[in-house]
Amino acid sequence: MRPYEFIDTEAGLDRLIDLLRTCDVIAVDTEADSLHVYFDKVCLFQFTAAEQDFIVDPLRCNGIEKLGEIFADPHIEKIFHAAEYDVLCLRRDYGFEFRALFDTMSASLLLGYERIGLADLLLHHFDITLDKRYQRAHWAQRPLTEPMLEYARLDTHYLHRLRAILKAELEAAGRLDWAREEFDLIAARAWPKREFDPDGFWRIKGAGRLQGRALAILRQLYLFRDARARELDRPPFKVLGNQTLLTIAENAPRNEAELSRINGVSSLVARRMGADLLAAVRIGGREAPPRRPRPSGNGQPYDPQLKTRVKNLKEWRKKIAEPYGFQPHVLLPNSVVDAVAQQCPVTMAELAALPEMRRWMLLEVGDALVAASRRLAS
Repeated sequence: MRPYEFIDTEAGLDRLIDLLRTCDVIAVDTEADSLHVYFDKVCLFQFTAAEQDFIVDPLRCNGIEKLGEIFADPHIEKIFHAAEYDVLCLRRDYGFEFRALFDTMSASLLLGYERIGLADLLLHHFDITLDKRYQRAHWAQRPLTEPMLEYARLDTHYLHRLRAILKAELEAAGRLDWAREEFDLIAARAWPKREFDPDGFWRIKGAGRLQGRALAILRQLYLFRDARARELDRPPFKVLGNQTLLTIAENAPRNEAELSRINGVSSLVARRMGADLLAAVRIGGREAPPRRPRPSGNGQPYDPQLKTRVKNLKEWRKKIAEPYGFQPHVLLPNSVVDAVAQQCPVTMAELAALPEMRRWMLLEVGDALVAASRRLAS
């Protein structure tokens, strides 16, 4: 007998929702197929509630939108681990709104845990070892195997116990209000509109060493790969790896024989994409080398003084975070550092007006951050 209820009908989903409505706290996780397709989607829901485990198949089950009332209910706390991606995917796919989250990963960060993965936390607290074989599984495939479903079940099975421990530790450290503010920010996060960046080839590791014609070729190869990935509905890295793109750009093969000698270009790749890859090489070879964009990260022109202020603030952040026992970016995320470096607030009111600031950060280090900002601005 399965240690969970598998739900793939609307009637089963309705019964689950009736149960969830009666709970004060439930545990939730999802599985998506982002490692296997270009246009990813939620492929599985896992719930633990009333000491029972449930797995819901949204690819077979109608009425998934009904779960929206559970996620939006402020009286039902939803425990996630690493909630941000789940929230973004569920908002994107179903338009769900979220209230009353508890994110065990965010909590562990605020408590200074060095290892914050779910498997690490369960091993630390309960001496339980999770099987990681299915972390990269293709969750859109059907039928799902029993080992895959068992792996999925365990992602929520222990979250109630873990939440109880982390909540007590947050209360003892005086950081529960910090955590609640972080949870609320995650709940409000919107899914960014997916847009292809034609200059994204600059972010390929090793692109900076290319020059001249090789850069123009790399850009064309990058554009071709994304177009083919969309056409096939596959992740770009599964169409052609970054290192292969770099090697083709460096060598600029002139024919299929030269192309086939490049590591990563199998006979199958040469047969299916060889002509298109060689066309990209020819087009890139005729183009002027692309100029590297130099944004500051906020759409403004590159500012070397801003870069220096960011660097100095990060050095200051590292020192001031030491007494808290967690990583500096937990005390002040890079988005806050960037905003302070850009705006240079000189009063608490100006600092508080930055959208990136949290209330708990203002209370903890606001005065010191304003003083640091004043020094940078002088």
